[in-house]
Amino acid sequence: MSTLLTSGGNGGGNYTPHPEGQFMAVCCDIFTKVKPNKYKGQKGNNGKIDERDTITSLCVSFLTDEMIEIDGKMKPRYASFWATATLGTTDYPSNLRKFIQGWIPTLKDADLETFDADTLIGKGAYLTIRHSEAGPDGKVWANITGAMMPPKGMPVPLIPSDFVRHQDKDAAPAQQAAPASGPGGEGAFPDLARYGDASSPF
Repeated sequence: MSTLLTSGGNGGGNYTPHPEGQFMAVCCDIFTKVKPNKYKGQKGNNGKIDERDTITSLCVSFLTDEMIEIDGKMKPRYASFWATATLGTTDYPSNLRKFIQGWIPTLKDADLETFDADTLIGKGAYLTIRHSEAGPDGKVWANITGAMMPPKGMPVPLIPSDFVRHQDKDAAPAQQAAPASGPGGEGAFPDLARYGDASSPF
């Protein structure tokens, strides 16, 4: 399943936020969610009235080199970047375009005219994570505020063999886990549809 982007247009439970700081990571999943557009009828940054009934948000999911114990096993921590699933334009770049080009500066505007976001899966990143201020419910959220290419010589985490992609969450128990492959960022993850679930990665 591809997550195709085109240019133009404009958790609950016992959640423990990812620690703040800078971390090596691998992109493990891409998925979208559709929700009502609370900005309908308002003027956007491009000066046009937003007439969309719904907004599609895109989640770029990462596993970092920060470890956490889950069911007695040490697993990489999960972090995600959310943005509206549009790249905007070169004159009015979206937050997603800025994030992707900050992460992978070799991707030029022409490369993003029609861009399959799933090609990001398996790529390494050097993430900056910051916490939001606590909300009325007292929760503090970990936000990815930036991503860069991994510094030369620094190892990129692997996608674990038992990771299940969001799109495959319901089918995961019936599937065999694929073996972990080489370092992210090298395009070395075959059969990626067998990996990853963002809300419950393992």
